[in-house]
Amino acid sequence: MRKRARLKVFVVDEDLVVTGTLTAILNKKGYDAMPYTSPTEAWKAADAMRPHLIIINVSMREMSGFDLSKRVLEMVPTCRILLVSKCPVDSGVIDLFARRSFEFFLLSKPIRPRDLLTAIKGLHD
Repeated sequence: MRKRARLKVFVVDEDLVVTGTLTAILNKKGYDAMPYTSPTEAWKAADAMRPHLIIINVSMREMSGFDLSKRVLEMVPTCRILLVSKCPVDSGVIDLFARRSFEFFLLSKPIRPRDLLTAIKGLHD
């Protein structure tokens, strides 16, 4: 029986505690998770590493989660996007991206590990 490849997951948030914690949880659950505190570094790495999923904070100083998602999807159109936000996201922004065939899932912070794992499972089933 052939072993199933581990899903490659990028965790992108400027908060080192968040990226470290989520990456540790995902690696423990069998994912190949990599932390990034710089959206630009994650974007550069995505071209070479072709992640299956990116978990992205919506509000970052360097680049918004929406902008990073758009850039990654231009390079890796099969990548799934899981956006996280501690603030409510304006429904107009969500509608704009939905109309552009920008498929994503949104979770609110703080993220409970069970909710995160359920969301990831739903994105890849």
